[in-house]
Amino acid sequence: MAGLVVGGLAIGFAQWTGQSADAVLFSGEDAFGSLFSSSGSIVLSTLLLLLVFKGLAWSLSLGSFRGGPTFPAIFLGVVAGLMAAHLPGYAETQAVAALVGASCVSILRLPLSSVVIALLLSAKAGLAVAPLVIVAVVVAYLASEAMTAYVDSRVGAQPAEAAT
Repeated sequence: MAGLVVGGLAIGFAQWTGQSADAVLFSGEDAFGSLFSSSGSIVLSTLLLLLVFKGLAWSLSLGSFRGGPTFPAIFLGVVAGLMAAHLPGYAETQAVAALVGASCVSILRLPLSSVVIALLLSAKAGLAVAPLVIVAVVVAYLASEAMTAYVDSRVGAQPAEAAT
């Protein structure tokens, strides 16, 4: 059932945007090249729809079908970074690097690995993006930890440390 819904999401994305359904269907590791090469011609609404459809498809796949967390998190970070590059004073390279790190740490909960992944993917930009990536990773990590603690307190779940 999850596979059918993911397929439907991919078809819906392709019909609405005229883009390939592959970006929604697969993990994203092969879609980076085409995404970057056409980033100047992709409109903001298409990036928003890609973020929503890919996020929904990935959630379904991760929860009940198949798939891992790393490459889709990086892909969604790239898409969010390309969207953020439309903000004034925020260049594309810095936006992508910061949001790749933030999305990775939000999903993986590995701050150092997320910084390294984001810096390796933006190596051509040099170390000038490192402070921005580090700040983005720390803020995203603290925000996701705070949201997890809030949800746990609202649901009545015990923190993992208290359960042992």
